[in-house]
Amino acid sequence: MHSKKKLPYDPGTLPPDKRFRANLSDLFLSGDLAAQRAHSLFADANAAGTHHVTDLAGNKRPDGNSARDLLRRLRKSSHWPPLYWADIPVWLDKKQKEEIVQIPFLLPHEVVHAMFQWTDIGNFSDLAHLPTDERALLETGKILLGRDVPLLPLGLWMDGVSCNWDRSHSLNVLTISFPSACGPHRSVRIPLFGIKQHFCSKHKTFDAVFEVICWSLRMLFLGAMPSCRHDGQPFATSDAGRKNWAEKPLQRCMLTQVRGDWKMLKDVFRLPQHNEKAGCCWLCPATPDNMRDASAAAPWRVPWCTTDLVQRLLAQGHLCSPLFSLPAFTINMFKLDWLHIMDLGVAADVAGNVLWVLQGKMPGANVKMRVSKLYLQIAKYYKETGVQDKLNTLTETMIRKSSTTPPKLTAGAAECRHLIPWLLQAAKECLNPNDAFEDTVIQAISCLSTMYDLLSNYARSKMRHAAGRLALLLAALRDASEDPLWRMKPKVHLMLHLAENLHSPAETWTYSDEDYGGSAARSMRSRGGTDTPKVAGENLLQKFCCRHDLPTALGIGKCDCSAPAFHSLLGVV
Repeated sequence: MHSKKKLPYDPGTLPPDKRFRANLSDLFLSGDLAAQRAHSLFADANAAGTHHVTDLAGNKRPDGNSARDLLRRLRKSSHWPPLYWADIPVWLDKKQKEEIVQIPFLLPHEVVHAMFQWTDIGNFSDLAHLPTDERALLETGKILLGRDVPLLPLGLWMDGVSCNWDRSHSLNVLTISFPSACGPHRSVRIPLFGIKQHFCSKHKTFDAVFEVICWSLRMLFLGAMPSCRHDGQPFATSDAGRKNWAEKPLQRCMLTQVRGDWKMLKDVFRLPQHNEKAGCCWLCPATPDNMRDASAAAPWRVPWCTTDLVQRLLAQGHLCSPLFSLPAFTINMFKLDWLHIMDLGVAADVAGNVLWVLQGKMPGANVKMRVSKLYLQIAKYYKETGVQDKLNTLTETMIRKSSTTPPKLTAGAAECRHLIPWLLQAAKECLNPNDAFEDTVIQAISCLSTMYDLLSNYARSKMRHAAGRLALLLAALRDASEDPLWRMKPKVHLMLHLAENLHSPAETWTYSDEDYGGSAARSMRSRGGTDTPKVAGENLLQKFCCRHDLPTALGIGKCDCSAPAFHSLLGVV
């Protein structure tokens, strides 16, 4: 929940006779060990006299389901609320048609309520850590409620992560986070829903998903448990506990952030994509023809609001996502992400072009030899500085795929980010400042380096200046080069919006989200069995609930509310 690189438990706090159970359970729940193998190891350990594994060893039937049995037994000690099942339209490849299938959710209002019963929620409600525009959004929420009541801000993140060995399938994961949390709790990510991409029916699946999520978020805003299901129907037999808690008070919360990459925003919320002629940006009226204009008089630099975006979507015949119906919704909830815009976007493009220029300065009869010489210098820099996230090699195709494609460094976000200081150093050493083109290259990489330096000591005016200057320099390099060198891509436009933010990009970037996405993908690696729309989502949520307890869980005796009553009503032991 905090990091995929850490165990979900502290071995130092567990008695020695309980560590084997915790360690082997984590191997299964994290996807490193198949269920059948884990079951057999528990059985062998029990036969050898190991303590605290009898319930997990069990008597497995020959036709039994090891994964199901282990998850059920491990779930018994969980404090998370039970899953909520809802009818969602999905696409079935085998039948080549759309069907309605029951898909599981963890509901935001039940997650928050459970946290208030079992944890110290004060660690999640320090508004001093919240960006200024989000604090203003909370004040708008109080005005709508007509009461000056505390509102806990919430954030959503959604993206697709590869979930099998050959990366042919991806799992769409939706998580909730707490933007006002402090310390390690800022990295807490809790999954609400998951479905494999090949089961998604365009727009219909995600619209139905967000009908459920938005219903739950509205309950949090109103501060009361729902008295019926999300579709207005009475609670089903499986919802008996929820029926008993109808209209009970809730901690009021409000959505203030939606994070993800550009593709997700297009596919899920119908926001414009980078090449739409009617408008390619959800924050301004920019089009593909003028979005590369970085001047102060650019035609897209006009006031723009949520109503303008909604009118454009309706004019194009699109339906708005259910998310747009939330109280005090605004397009500023869709946060610009440094990782996708800079690390994997502008910085990767600039790095690829600079490396292409630098390889021309290296000795060698061909590109392969010159790139090899270039990597030797990079390796020397790594050794001198102790960089951890480094390129293991460098080839021509990592810089430029072909003569018809623009240069772009093919590397991870961290690898690209940590290469920027070396690029600046190498550009100053190898390029001629008296040559107009090469001097412009030096200035461009210098501006990019300045933007990265400002992340640790944010100053909005300096970030705006560096981003605006970088965009102008990239435009000059594009005009001075033959296509496709120094091609300006749409993310340069988003970079200018990112630099306009009142808060540091570090407040809303998605490094922790991507970290959890990697953990979710690893836990969902398939080793056989049926592949249905509900299986992946149920396994994702059940494994999470078994592997992680509520963050900073308190003992029952320390709770102010009747937590045991709440969980017994919802069916949690």
